[in-house]
Amino acid sequence: MTDASLALRGAAFALLSGDADLVALAGAQRIHDGAPRGAAFPHLVIGAIESRPLLALAEDGEEHRLDLAVFSRADSRDEAGRILSRAVTLLADRAGVAAVLATQASGHALVATRLVERRTERLPQARLWRARARLRLVTEPLG
Repeated sequence: MTDASLALRGAAFALLSGDADLVALAGAQRIHDGAPRGAAFPHLVIGAIESRPLLALAEDGEEHRLDLAVFSRADSRDEAGRILSRAVTLLADRAGVAAVLATQASGHALVATRLVERRTERLPQARLWRARARLRLVTEPLG
């Protein structure tokens, strides 16, 4: 992981776990950077983060793909969908993520965010719903 992706992951976790509306939807202590074994349902997980240089070098800026997943045992996909919608709203707000990233003194600035993909599916063997999203975030080094 690059310094920018580590800082971005930390900013995403801080933003998501610090949002009262999201915590009300998912429940306290149910927002994870990788779900612990036996996590209570529903829960939100920050999944994979893929990073690549925008140009030839990471010093020119990086593109990051950040995956989110919500797991729910509710009868319908509604619970997972509401939790994921709030998380996507928070992370798609460039100003909000940029402000949290700036507090970390990471040396990187967020210059763009975009929702790339969103999907909800039933996992019948596990008897739960999974709602997933992938976001594209672009960072550039400061100075």
